[in-house]
Amino acid sequence: MKVLFCDDDLEMLKQLENDFKVYFKNQIIELETKCLYQNFTDFQKYDICFLDIDLKNEDGIALAKKLKTYNSQLIIIFISQREDLVFQTFSVQPFQFIRKKHYQEDIKEVFNQLNYSLQQTTMSLKINHQKIYLNPLDIISVISLDHDVIVTTKKKTYTLKDSLKNFCHNNEKYFIVQIKKNLAISLYKVEKVKGNKIVYENQEYVIGRIYQKNFKNLCLLHKKQKKSGVKTINFENNIEKEISPSLLALHNAKRRGFASVYIHPTIIRK
Repeated sequence: MKVLFCDDDLEMLKQLENDFKVYFKNQIIELETKCLYQNFTDFQKYDICFLDIDLKNEDGIALAKKLKTYNSQLIIIFISQREDLVFQTFSVQPFQFIRKKHYQEDIKEVFNQLNYSLQQTTMSLKINHQKIYLNPLDIISVISLDHDVIVTTKKKTYTLKDSLKNFCHNNEKYFIVQIKKNLAISLYKVEKVKGNKIVYENQEYVIGRIYQKNFKNLCLLHKKQKKSGVKTINFENNIEKEISPSLLALHNAKRRGFASVYIHPTIIRK
């Protein structure tokens, strides 16, 4: 998982990065962080971005829009002294806001919310009685060998006791799909689909006949979710519902004292 921190206040930048690493040291195993203090030109794909709204020589909101062209699902958390700029950020659908004047209070709440969100959107693997979390986007392949499942990411290989069928079933919501008896892939990395053939990691694969129907259904669901841009959130009654990003941002703003209007969480999109 790649996390970017952007702030022209160097002391705040280092504190935020350190606090993040301390809080998530056991949750995020494959973590890369980068801090930008002056030259805000490192445009690449990140998973999470902490970004000052009011930078000295840059428009933080415009910067967020550029970063989202590299990853439309980028989690953006704005930080600022300027609470009056909060409503201008809704165009980039921020996850949350950190007020510098209330840093210690806000950082705990934001990290708790982010941790919960990551648990819903990252895969958990139990290895040697320890639970670790992986970003599904980092997964290259999942294969079965004897009675083990081997998960390969960009940096590491994880081995756990399970069957490939069971593993794929439990992680279907992360778009891990079986295409052969001993091979499963991540739909996030499929480059091309034509009939029962796919291009994956620059190689062509033929999808096994018994796996074609499920593969097609997951592809349609994946395409629909990417197109809609709708996020899910669990409210107090533990019922998971879909809510548009703009309403979610307003709901969070109200909870944090930024908004004078209240967006009830049951205003949802079917």
